[in-house]
Amino acid sequence: MKTLQNRLLINFLPLSIIPTIIVAGICVIIITTQANTNFEKRLKDSFLGMELELEQQQEELYYRAQAIVEKKELQDAITLKNRQTILRLLEQVKFELDIDMVEAIDNRGIVLAEAQRPAYYGHNESGKAMFQKALNGKGVVAIEKTDMGLSIDVFFPIKVNEKIIAVLELGKLLDYNFLSKTKNKFGLESILFDRSRLQATTFMDPHIIKDKDLDVLRNEVKAGKKQVIRKIELAGTPFFTIGKPILFEKSFLGILFLALSSEAVSQAKSNLIMFLSIAMIALLLVTFFLCKRLSSNLVKPIQSLTSITMEITKGNLSKRVASENQDEVGVLARNFNHMLETLEKTTVSKDYLDNIITSMADNLIVVNPDATIPNGKPVNSQSPGLPGTGTHWKTNRDHIGRHRSSRNP
Repeated sequence: MKTLQNRLLINFLPLSIIPTIIVAGICVIIITTQANTNFEKRLKDSFLGMELELEQQQEELYYRAQAIVEKKELQDAITLKNRQTILRLLEQVKFELDIDMVEAIDNRGIVLAEAQRPAYYGHNESGKAMFQKALNGKGVVAIEKTDMGLSIDVFFPIKVNEKIIAVLELGKLLDYNFLSKTKNKFGLESILFDRSRLQATTFMDPHIIKDKDLDVLRNEVKAGKKQVIRKIELAGTPFFTIGKPILFEKSFLGILFLALSSEAVSQAKSNLIMFLSIAMIALLLVTFFLCKRLSSNLVKPIQSLTSITMEITKGNLSKRVASENQDEVGVLARNFNHMLETLEKTTVSKDYLDNIITSMADNLIVVNPDATIPNGKPVNSQSPGLPGTGTHWKTNRDHIGRHRSSRNP
């Protein structure tokens, strides 16, 4: 019966193990996919947050410029062409706002005075376009390309009696300080390219900046001029990366990348696999225990039947199979018990036959040739014979027959 129980276990366990493995695999796929989706969502949300930070800085710089151009001291200094006073006021503005450049330009495009970081000079076409918009009487703010890189620039008209006498320009570079603030806030690494030139990054590993996959992604963003999300490896480390072009009136200025390490996803996946493995082992142990108990319950009545058949071969028909199950095995046990009851009523045992044969031997008697019983005593089958005396072994039936024949010749 152990063989039958083992066969039941072998046949039943795969039915529970295989679905368990399939379900565990599906769980890993679903959870990993969900984790990737969550990371992509986090990356997009962080990028939106970073864009919002940029917009807030642009708005703040815009309103600061608006407040500055309304100062009468600056208006008077520009009207009188007092460059010393203009420069002093601009230096004060640069210090208070912690910006990289501030300058006053007359309506002919001539710089009246400027206070700027060393090597921060010159404008490209975007700067000239912004200056012209300011001359039209409207303040404008945008990300502009300068010789030092991409910066937030504001051009605001300075008016006296509703007449534009000059334009105030404020500029703040998008440098490491800006990127590090967003990193601290959103927990993402970032890279800023001034067209194809690296301007600033929070990555400390130089091999990441030189990675070919990053070059491929940068070229893809530049060519399509649209946002691209990719999962790439940078210096052997997997990252979820989002790149977005920086444009000014459809003119390409640079690219801003945000990168989120996917090692957390890999770690979460490893932890999940570990947890599922432990859960599967526990489940398999529980399944094995339940299967063994179930197979034991199925085999136990059969073991009882086997034991009873062994007793029957010994001639013992009084044994019965104990089974209260209402299933097929229970029906078999009850039918088997009924068969034993029938056999017990209709079958004569070997001991009973032996007793009959033994009793028959007790009725043997010894008679003389003249049909008389010597000494008048019956002799059993184990009494010694009377060889040489003419004595004969005969049964009562033989004697009675002889006696009857003597009466009826």
